[in-house]
Amino acid sequence: MRLLACENIPRVVVDALRQSSHHIQWVRRIMPGATDVDVLERAVGEARLALTFDIELAITAARRHMPARGGVIVLRMPLLPPAELAECITTLLASRTDWPGHIALVEADTVRLIPLAGA
Repeated sequence: MRLLACENIPRVVVDALRQSSHHIQWVRRIMPGATDVDVLERAVGEARLALTFDIELAITAARRHMPARGGVIVLRMPLLPPAELAECITTLLASRTDWPGHIALVEADTVRLIPLAGA
């Protein structure tokens, strides 16, 4: 899966996803301080899913009618120790294939998919 991890995603999660064969870029490394709009534009331009803990990114994506070739995964789950968080997110992403074309709101025991424009 092609992912763009926002600055709020811990390095241990980025590393775990990379080890699980995801093609992941990390905003903290490639475009620190980027605005939500910049992050979304990069995600769409590179056909990546934005991975974040920030609900505002999803709101911006919806307001800007983000095209379906991208997507946003918003993690709204309890904070766990870094290694557990990495394992949880890696397992979560592997559990489905329908992430692209959606804003996904991920909570402790539910995933809600909201289709993007054109999906």
